[in-house]
Amino acid sequence: MTSSRGISLNTTSMKSAHILGYPFAKFVDYWFNKWSASLFEKVDYWGLSFYAQILFDPYPISEVPRPHQLDKMGDANDKTEAYKPEVLGRILRRFHKKYQKPIIITENGICTDNDAVRVQAIKDYLAVIHEAISNGVAVKGYIHWSTFDNFEWNLGPTYRFGLLKVDLETKNRLYTEGARFYEKVTKANAVEV
Repeated sequence: MTSSRGISLNTTSMKSAHILGYPFAKFVDYWFNKWSASLFEKVDYWGLSFYAQILFDPYPISEVPRPHQLDKMGDANDKTEAYKPEVLGRILRRFHKKYQKPIIITENGICTDNDAVRVQAIKDYLAVIHEAISNGVAVKGYIHWSTFDNFEWNLGPTYRFGLLKVDLETKNRLYTEGARFYEKVTKANAVEV
């Protein structure tokens, strides 16, 4: 029996929203997607997590410290960052081109209280992944984050990432439409987008 070595690397895309944000976006992109990755080049496969594109002006533009700023800029967003599924495709192609190793998406999802938005996000991300595979990127797996709503260290328990909603009072787990949709996708190993 042979074993494989891999790592789950948190990736994201940085973009300048203003000329003053350019050096910060370039540095953070280098730190996340190049320098951190260089520490693990001997892996047999890449585990990549991806959630968002982060804009800089020079400070990070996020819905948490700067509510509604992304809306004012006309950028789609979840409750935390800019929502750009197509950027996941760029990340996948970037890692494929540089390392030529299989990729497993170990975390991917959206922070929302709206289940219809979560279902659409799953469709959007899977469409991007399908396109990457069609273009030769060896994506071997996809894990939605998260199965359950969880406690985020910087946000607490009220930001919803889960397919199963956790009632904070009763601690009950509630099956959502997002969970039902994802169950159908995994059983069929297909999705219509």
